[in-house]
Amino acid sequence: TLKVLGYHREEIAAYVFRESVILSLLGTVLGLFLGKLLHTFVVMTVEASNLMLGRVISAQSYAISALLTFLFSLLVNLFLTKKLNKIEMVESMKAVE
Repeated sequence: TLKVLGYHREEIAAYVFRESVILSLLGTVLGLFLGKLLHTFVVMTVEASNLMLGRVISAQSYAISALLTFLFSLLVNLFLTKKLNKIEMVESMKAVE
C-alpha cells in the first residue's frame, strides 16, 4: 500500500525498520524485567534444603541477551527488506478472490 501511495523503497524500509527497533526496545526492556521475575520464581521453587542455586544475574548476562535480541531483529529486518523490494504494486492492491 505504501508503494502505491508513492513511497520509495528507502522510505518504506526506514518505516519498517523504525517500527521494528521500537518494538525490539520495548520487548527487550519488558523481557529483561519479566525474565528477572521468572528467574527468581524458578530458583525459589526448585531450591531444596540441600541445594542452593545462584540468585544473582550478572550485568553481562543482561547485556548479552539484549545484544542477541537486537542482532536477531537486524537479521529479520535484512530479510524483510529483501521481501519488501519484491512486492509488486498492482498485485498488492488486488482483492483476495
